[in-house]
Amino acid sequence: MTDFTAVRDEAISLAGETGGPAAATFARAFLHTAPPEDVAAFPPATLARLSNLARELSASRAPGNSLVRVFAPDAAADGFTYDGAILVAINDDKPFLFDSVLGELGLQGLTVAAAFHPIVDSQRAGGGEGRESVILIAIARERDPARLMAVEEGVTRVFADVAAAVGDWRAMLEKLSESTDELKRNPPPIEPSELNEAIAFLKWLADNHVTLLGCRDYVFDAAAHKHAAVETSGLGVLRDPAALLAQLWDVG
Repeated sequence: MTDFTAVRDEAISLAGETGGPAAATFARAFLHTAPPEDVAAFPPATLARLSNLARELSASRAPGNSLVRVFAPDAAADGFTYDGAILVAINDDKPFLFDSVLGELGLQGLTVAAAFHPIVDSQRAGGGEGRESVILIAIARERDPARLMAVEEGVTRVFADVAAAVGDWRAMLEKLSESTDELKRNPPPIEPSELNEAIAFLKWLADNHVTLLGCRDYVFDAAAHKHAAVETSGLGVLRDPAALLAQLWDVG
């Protein structure tokens, strides 16, 4: 038996001693997909506490909402210590959540020491429906309250963007198809080769070669000599009329 297996099994047992069979089942899922080196980075008692904490927060989350907590562990308050911070994020399961969190942490200049990302059945009382994405990340060497608040705010914002992009994905595909058809029906006064290239590019976009994040209609304001956004046309991360393409480019 490897050290990793022994640590994992003891953590599952300890979680069950505290929270019963359901807690042991959750801990098994919590640790199953984690890299062995991430599991071995903590003593079994800490792993059990982290798993039970994630389960408790999962049970408290309202369906359809994101729950994000970032904190510097304190032995008296949290039952374990760690020289960095812990991020826990619970969502309805959807694409891009984990990678988006890692991207936000990277943008904020933080180092991931360990990560756990199980997909589990709802932990809500009464057996709520659906699958949940559970993300727990150990952030190395960061305990400053202001920095941790910025992480919590940033991750919450990222999850809102993910929800908007995923929720409007089909509508954006339809918009892309409509734009392609419109180019064919009413082509602009350009060379046929340029038109064909533009149509081929739009078809390539629609063929799952890129992740559609947002789209918006613009009209040309001849008096102002610039394009103006149609406020009600935004989809995905451009639902908000105040969202600017330049801002999205800067952060992405």
